Amino acid sequence: MRQLYVTLVLSPVFLFCSTEGSAQDVDVCPAGWKDVVQSHLVAVAEERWEDAASFLLEEEQIPWLEWQRWNAAKLNRTMSGMDEALQERHAEEVRQKRNRLEVSVFSCESRGTEDASAYRVRVDPDGRSFRMLNVRHHPEAGWRVETRHVALDAEQRRMVTAYMQALDELRWEEAEAWVAASAMPRFQGYRMEVENYLRASEFLMTSRMEMAEVRRSEWPSVMLWAEKESEDILVVHAEFTQVPALACEMVREGGTWRILHR
Repeated sequence: MRQLYVTLVLSPVFLFCSTEGSAQDVDVCPAGWKDVVQSHLVAVAEERWEDAASFLLEEEQIPWLEWQRWNAAKLNRTMSGMDEALQERHAEEVRQKRNRLEVSVFSCESRGTEDASAYRVRVDPDGRSFRMLNVRHHPEAGWRVETRHVALDAEQRRMVTAYMQALDELRWEEAEAWVAASAMPRFQGYRMEVENYLRASEFLMTSRMEMAEVRRSEWPSVMLWAEKESEDILVVHAEFTQVPALACEMVREGGTWRILHR
């Protein structure tokens, strides 16, 4: 997945060690952070989605769990159609990654923001690469992993679906109706870029419309999931089983959610 933030869909490559981190880490982060993060990542690695979700912020658990289940089912369908040797190779890679879970180094630090509950955990498997997770600590709830997943309400889902469908099928005026006023110049520039690009090749236009046709048949069962970039900006993804996903940004302007182009 295409993460600009701390990764939302965590793969089973995360590795661990038996230490809690350096003395400096312990001073910075209240005790207990490693147990929560490790338990979450082990559950993800073993595809125990409900257990993994239990370590997330409460408001993120349901949307994160829905996305993980859908994505895992899609992967299983894809794997079932592959050659047996490829399936065995994939299973062996998963086993090897899980077997390395005991050798990583964990460290924890403050995110350096005004929010005293916000921390960051670094997972270092080999000294050459690492992953980062956002976590939060509250006196009552304790440690929780933060994924930035958010649930979309009915109006947000209706708006973003209408926009992406219209844009995918090049119905520009319909798509424009959902764009924020502040983003209109960028949207108009984007329209010109796309039209010039597709006008240069009949093959590109045909391919674009063929994919849009496949997506049209899948919209009733589309998987919509969203990440919170800030209190007023969401990144929304529309996932399909047969064709590439779509994504867009939403911004809250004057209490109303609209499409953002940047």
